[in-house]
Amino acid sequence: MKKGLGVLSLIIVCAFFYALIFQKDEKIEYNALEYRKLDIAQNKKYLLKNATIITMENEEDVFKGSILVSNGVITFIGQDKHIIYPKDVEIVDCTDKYILPGFADMHVHANEIQTHQRFLAYGVTLVRNMQGSKVHLDRRESIQNGKLLGPEMFVGTPLFDGPDPMWPRDSIVLKQVDEVLPAIEMVIDEGYDFIKIYNNLLRDVFDEVMRIAKVKGILVAGHVPYKISAEYAVMTKGRYLNQEWIKKQEKNY
Repeated sequence: MKKGLGVLSLIIVCAFFYALIFQKDEKIEYNALEYRKLDIAQNKKYLLKNATIITMENEEDVFKGSILVSNGVITFIGQDKHIIYPKDVEIVDCTDKYILPGFADMHVHANEIQTHQRFLAYGVTLVRNMQGSKVHLDRRESIQNGKLLGPEMFVGTPLFDGPDPMWPRDSIVLKQVDEVLPAIEMVIDEGYDFIKIYNNLLRDVFDEVMRIAKVKGILVAGHVPYKISAEYAVMTKGRYLNQEWIKKQEKNY
């Protein structure tokens, strides 16, 4: 009897966490008071003074200085002797503290909505979500519209997988070449930023995904399918390598 209750309890707990992590519908809610504080902060002037500033432009470009933020926008970065700041500025002493550009995490699975705030708390201001859904598209829009605190998001599609997918609920299953074009056109129309390929994609379907993705101008990332070698994936004249993604983002920032 006790063993049966233990198994039942384990099943209930697992079902709870599965529903929590892979939920497909959610309502974006936020604390109005917290966002009021954010609005006030964005409309003030701050001088981050006496910080160690790391620009990351080169290895030597580390210096003591200050950063002026006006209405949510950085208007000055440099040494104190070169700065003229308004009288109504709020000075924040950053002695023994470091300031550097926000981090980009290029492989995340942001399933819980609280994750987005945690990214910001650790200095991550851009993420690439490697397995997306309409929930993630809604969150991306909410972040862009100021309704949800979080980093800038690039959202991948549900998994492009082949027969017997590992995650059927979260996959777009492609068994034949002629299924590729409609699938890619659908995810582009829905607003995804890139295609995520997965383990069981067949070789001819993989080739067609690469070909159509190049024609349609959408990036591809993900796992090397079991049916092809890593060398073949690297040599594919498509847009598969993550380096292609990085090059594109370097042009935007």
